[in-house]
Amino acid sequence: LGPWRYSVKKFLERPLTGFGINSSKHFYTPEISAVSEYDEYMPIHPHNYIIQFLLELGLVGGILALALTLQIALKILQNPNKILRSINMAFFLSVFTILSISHSFWSHRQISFII
Repeated sequence: LGPWRYSVKKFLERPLTGFGINSSKHFYTPEISAVSEYDEYMPIHPHNYIIQFLLELGLVGGILALALTLQIALKILQNPNKILRSINMAFFLSVFTILSISHSFWSHRQISFII
């Protein structure tokens, strides 16, 4: 939870515009190995795509990320084919879960996984 707390604290410094795409890696400090899991620190990125969008792109980016996420979920739920809806929702929830706890959103691994 330390990276999330740290990211939200930094986000509050520039809530509208954020710090720029992929800027969270510049908040990394090598001393993180010396802090406990309850301290606030940044291990290169926040490990959560909504928080990363807020930190790097501000409220505008965070709202757009949330709106896109909700739009995709609603599109899936509107599919009349129950089997396709179930398969698509399972994939969506898998991607959502991975993006909520894993590496930077801008990582080539994340983007290739989604595609």
